[in-house]
Amino acid sequence: MFLQFCFKVALTVTLVANTAGDESHNHLLDDVNSLVREVTDKYMKSFNCIVWVEENDPFLNLSPSFSNSMIFIDGYDSENILLQVFFKKCQGWILQLSDPSKFMKKWEEARLGSLVRFNPRVLFIPWEVSTYATALFQTPEFDYISNAVAVELTRSNGSLQLTVVANNFSANIDEKNETMKVHLGNWPLNSSVEIYPHNLGNLQGKELRVATLQYLPYSQLYPDLDGVEVRILKAFCKHCNCVIKPVIDDFLWGERFDNGTSNGIVGNVLQDKADVGVGAVYLWYYDHLEFSYPYMPSRVTVLLPKPSPMPKWRIPFAPFDLALWIALIASIITVALVLFYMNYYLQRFSTHYVAPNEFQSWSGVVLRAVGMAVGQSPQNAFSTGSTLRIVFTTFELLFLLYGTIYSSALASVLTIPKYYPPIDNMRELSASGLPWTADHIAWVQNLLAADEPHIKVLLRKFEVHDDNVLSQLAKKGGYGFTIELTTGGHVSEASFLSADMINDLHVMKEALYYTYSTSITRKGSPYVEELNKLLHKCFDTGLLQLWESEMISKHGSSSIQTAFKQSKSAKASNEPHNLEKLKFKHTQGAFILLFLGNVIAIIVFMCEYYCKRVKRIDKPTKLH
Repeated sequence: MFLQFCFKVALTVTLVANTAGDESHNHLLDDVNSLVREVTDKYMKSFNCIVWVEENDPFLNLSPSFSNSMIFIDGYDSENILLQVFFKKCQGWILQLSDPSKFMKKWEEARLGSLVRFNPRVLFIPWEVSTYATALFQTPEFDYISNAVAVELTRSNGSLQLTVVANNFSANIDEKNETMKVHLGNWPLNSSVEIYPHNLGNLQGKELRVATLQYLPYSQLYPDLDGVEVRILKAFCKHCNCVIKPVIDDFLWGERFDNGTSNGIVGNVLQDKADVGVGAVYLWYYDHLEFSYPYMPSRVTVLLPKPSPMPKWRIPFAPFDLALWIALIASIITVALVLFYMNYYLQRFSTHYVAPNEFQSWSGVVLRAVGMAVGQSPQNAFSTGSTLRIVFTTFELLFLLYGTIYSSALASVLTIPKYYPPIDNMRELSASGLPWTADHIAWVQNLLAADEPHIKVLLRKFEVHDDNVLSQLAKKGGYGFTIELTTGGHVSEASFLSADMINDLHVMKEALYYTYSTSITRKGSPYVEELNKLLHKCFDTGLLQLWESEMISKHGSSSIQTAFKQSKSAKASNEPHNLEKLKFKHTQGAFILLFLGNVIAIIVFMCEYYCKRVKRIDKPTKLH
């Protein structure tokens, strides 16, 4: 307390020595109050609230009173207090601190940790006599604050005056020198001078650092920087007078790790190496990034091996599906039961009924039912007017219908090759156990939070490989490959895709997920608002669809796009399309059935023969 008292006395002595007394000091306070009022009334009036940050015993002890909602915090408050303030979306900040750089570092950490995004306007009021603006605006925290003004308390001709200095947001970030500030003048300013002069309408040739990758039609690195999303940013720079500077590394879209490190497009933006990230970037890492308005819808699906033809031995079974085969077998069993029991009760209750011999046993009626199913006529004729004859004829009509359907379907199967069912949705892909792969984990980033069991099984089969391995796997077969389809009907040309690879694959009909591409920036980026305005204009004029078509025709691979269109068919590419003569391979199924039938008949015959001999041996000899 004693040191604080001595410090205050020293400041008072300095004030007395450098001003003309209390009247001059009060005049200085009036000037600062009028400046603060003009800022809050003209530049912060529409804000939700204004935050006043101060320390104890400043050189100019102000008593703010404004119409806006005000929140007062101490400059030494913790980051948690700042997070609570950010939650209220207070865009106006007025600070009177002895060490504003220290507070802004804590302020920036809190902003990056908050889920609330906003572009603030900041006003620094002098805490003491000093010229601090140059050092303040050279700190990294002001690289992404476009509207910051510092009021310096300086000495001129023996008197104190207020000097207004603005942050020069149009200066390149790597130019840490006097160009980082713009001198607006001494207070009161000329009426034509804007206190916050820096809007994004004129960035004066500033470099816009853009993190991207080679991925048509979104971005093209060679021979010239181009692409649908690159053209969006070129239009942005044409409107805002800036120059695109590409930022590229070998990690594609990149990812953020648990230890806070990151790489790729995401990493370059998180580490402030790039101002904007584009290249089919989705809504990833929401807690750490800010996104523009989503603008390019697309769907991600999988290229899968085309279904192979069924083996020829299955031709006799191909005309009916499982349900129809079960219905046929059930019909045979029902006919056998009806014939047996009708024959039994007709013999018992009818005096005129003469039963056929083959209906006297279970084996006989079963064989007769099977014979009817294959179109075999009965050996013995029924007596005239027999009830069993009427029922038998009805069953013959039933099996005639089965036979006609089977014959027609068999002709179709012999004419048109039969294939195994294609994998066309996520559940079928999961059940197949087929591994699928891509060149980056970003392809499944949108699925990682899913809790459906079949998606979890699917993710366990996902693999990440580089381009060389992916090419080898495509030649080897037995793998699926992720692709992205645009709304214009094109396939995005990832570096591992080739026409030869696509020819033997087909596109899974169901998408893994639908999503939108967006531009990513760091939290609170001042570029987002102006970029969103431009994106709406691009939507309204249909420029995105036009640019997509131009990029595919100008830089895309026609062979890849053609192969993709052909791959929409699930038919195997190596299957002949011309008609061919029937060969032995088409009838091998029938010969297999004949062989099995003969084997079963021989086995039954041997069993019957053996049982007959056993009975003959065991039969007792009659004594005379």
